[in-house]
Amino acid sequence: RTMREATRCPTCRRPALARKEGKGGTKITELVEETSTSSERAASNSSTAGRANRARPPAGQRPRPSQRASHASQVSALRLTLRISEQLAQAALEVGGGGAAVAAHLVMEHRGVLDSSFSHAGSVAVPQGVAEAIVEASPSLGGADTQLKHQLTSLYQSGRIRRTSWADLTAAGQKEVLKALLEDVSRHLEQQ
Repeated sequence: RTMREATRCPTCRRPALARKEGKGGTKITELVEETSTSSERAASNSSTAGRANRARPPAGQRPRPSQRASHASQVSALRLTLRISEQLAQAALEVGGGGAAVAAHLVMEHRGVLDSSFSHAGSVAVPQGVAEAIVEASPSLGGADTQLKHQLTSLYQSGRIRRTSWADLTAAGQKEVLKALLEDVSRHLEQQ
């Protein structure tokens, strides 16, 4: 059994998944179906798929779908359902402790955190290409460039990330920036 809409974020205790009607909303069923479809496809392609007489473990001992699904299929599911980059999907899974639902929740709540916590007036300077690359990785942040720059500035000032242009960051450095942003989102959600 899955809790679906009743699933709570382990970080902020708010609903981790919600039915959001309208533009930008992600249906829970899309996330669940993509993850389970990928799992089933991987299972049918394995060498043990032809052994139909194999006994199934009792229900309490069966791995949950999120445990059966490989990291790659979870990344794929997040990318397809949330329309985000692979790098952001990987960072979200790491910050979310490997759970696709928590990772999706963090990505979907990022815009709300920007709007509620970083709506300061005035412009701030961030290294070249950083804000643009983040909006490209997560298109739902489009139009919140100023708030995103304020969030980045707070992370630079705290020493959590280095002030480096996106082009000068390694792939691992870019992923660290994305992880720092999502960890900050998680922290803000905990405080609400």
